Amino acid sequence: MFAVTGQALTLRRAVVSIPKPCLAVLLLFSICSSSFPFDRVNVTATDLNAMAPSAYRFTFVCGNSISADAQIQIIFPQNYTLTNTVLASSKSLNGGLAVSVKGDTVEVRRSGLGVVLEAGELCDLTLATLLNPSVMKKQYRYELLILENGYVRDRDTITASISPFRSARR
Repeated sequence: MFAVTGQALTLRRAVVSIPKPCLAVLLLFSICSSSFPFDRVNVTATDLNAMAPSAYRFTFVCGNSISADAQIQIIFPQNYTLTNTVLASSKSLNGGLAVSVKGDTVEVRRSGLGVVLEAGELCDLTLATLLNPSVMKKQYRYELLILENGYVRDRDTITASISPFRSARR
């Protein structure tokens, strides 16, 4: 947190003198950088029944690009069974995907062979096969992370209603 008083910016007991034009740019950057890294998040599932095996599709718009060798992690709420989650597919993340599961987290690694997904483009990621919780709720909280070179670059907790999966027919 910071407080602006006159022409000074106070950062945890440190005072830095900044000219007014620079202060305006700094405040604008601070407001923009504190926005959510993901927009238009949608979660769909092939089966919404309790304890049913299901494929889940996550779609979102990322505020930053996703490199060809990025990792995407989705942390699921308790009561999901993820041990059989071995498949990931995507129309937007080409080049090959590898899936691993650690506890409540599914990690999808891009192979490095695909193209960069630019900031502002729609990303889709389908995971299969998950086992739904024994009691299905109207909304769930997921944590979505994008890692670059092993370091978390984007992270957000999203609350989403799960809607039925509808395949695109042409």
